[in-house]
Amino acid sequence: MARGPRWPHGPFRPLGRHHARPARRRTPATREARLGGRGSRPYTDFSKVIRLSTTGTYPRGTALDRYPVPSFLPLVVARSLAAGLPEGADRDLLRATLAPIEADARDPLAARRLPRGSLSPPARAVLDLTLNRDPDRFDPLYAALPAEMREAGASLSPLAGADRLRAPVELVSAPRDKYFPVAESHALAGAAPTVRVTVTLALAHANPRIALRDPRGLSQFCGFGLRALRSIAA
Repeated sequence: MARGPRWPHGPFRPLGRHHARPARRRTPATREARLGGRGSRPYTDFSKVIRLSTTGTYPRGTALDRYPVPSFLPLVVARSLAAGLPEGADRDLLRATLAPIEADARDPLAARRLPRGSLSPPARAVLDLTLNRDPDRFDPLYAALPAEMREAGASLSPLAGADRLRAPVELVSAPRDKYFPVAESHALAGAAPTVRVTVTLALAHANPRIALRDPRGLSQFCGFGLRALRSIAA
């Protein structure tokens, strides 16, 4: 099995299970492996997801739309970014401080005293970014992250490799997902012609919501499932 994406100094701690397992296909003539994919509510731009998780805003053109997300997401972001710091005292201290924090508080990071003063500038930049809730401060705080961390985040964004997609990819999303805007899925579809997005009320995040009173939504979700199965069998 291929290894997953990695941070510059360690394994990437994902923000969410954003892709389903790929389906491996082989053509009889060449026996060349190609990937067909299917997934639910993926994120496609790493920096936009961090902005969304910490400030509750999402870019739409030159404007920022309010998009409330669960309060535990800043904690998830903090743990993910802390895993990308170089091995050493800063990384160990920050991860040890974040590990026991309960995710069900109104703002988990604000509920605990964090060791900002004892951290190096790179670790302090991670903490400052994840503690920020002001949309206007996001860009300079994100720019203050170590360059290699920003570069790793860009390479982890599915949009970065969208132009290399050749196999069909099926994505399904609710009209308003509780974690990621459907615009994330549409962005990937706009960058890769092999990507198809199904938007249906029959999906509540990653959980199918079967309702006989919504036959259209049920039909849309079933269509997604059938196309995904065909891509596996092909």
